Amino acid sequence: MMDISKRLKNITGKVILVDVDQTLTVGNDCWTIEDCLVAEPNREVIAKINKLYFTNFIVLWTARRDKLIPVTIQWARKNGVCFHAISNHKCACDLMIDDKAVRPDELVGGEAEKV
Repeated sequence: MMDISKRLKNITGKVILVDVDQTLTVGNDCWTIEDCLVAEPNREVIAKINKLYFTNFIVLWTARRDKLIPVTIQWARKNGVCFHAISNHKCACDLMIDDKAVRPDELVGGEAEKV
């Protein structure tokens, strides 16, 4: 298995889905407009995503309801998140960056059982 930093270093021309809550933000998930507006940004992750933005297609991918999409866009712009699109539906991609993801090799290798 390749080190993730090496994988991200060579990524270009890809569609990358980036989760919002607990990936671009720190703390609890946001389910209200007020929660979305005051969510704490994860500056380190945002900086990495912004580097990927220039050579890839970045889609903010969230479980937030439709009515929260405008405020999510507002939050992303306020916090300097570079992105091309936003979706709250599953869509085709080359890579997902998500705090809750488990890769198949982790599942089979028993890593997921540690959670």
